[in-house]
Amino acid sequence: MALPTEAEWEHATRGGFEGAATPWGREVPRDEVPEPPRSAPWPVGRGTPNGYGLLDAGTVVREWCCDWYARDAYRATRRYDPRGPEGGDKRVSRGGSWRRHVRDVPPSARGGFPAETRAADVGFRVAREVP
Repeated sequence: MALPTEAEWEHATRGGFEGAATPWGREVPRDEVPEPPRSAPWPVGRGTPNGYGLLDAGTVVREWCCDWYARDAYRATRRYDPRGPEGGDKRVSRGGSWRRHVRDVPPSARGGFPAETRAADVGFRVAREVP
């Protein structure tokens, strides 16, 4: 098991809804995200599965990916299963978090943080090859 690439994370989070504003299609399901104010992450596994059956897709915490971050990474790489740069000073993080306006964070939103970053709204989801 390993961290997913940025492209793998986005594909899985979209749940088969390519180009959609949320992992569930056009809008975030009612009660998917607790209303503010929030002072901590909410319990995982309580939400609505996306089209691939993933829970909490892009919501509870921003999730690390194994790719190095570059602002224009998608312009400078292959279209199918793109990879980030060979190195850098930041790793990619994807998704929204309990501290942010989750409803406004589409699966395509991306950011980068130094790899040593530690925060209550940053986490990870591991991936594994399916035979």
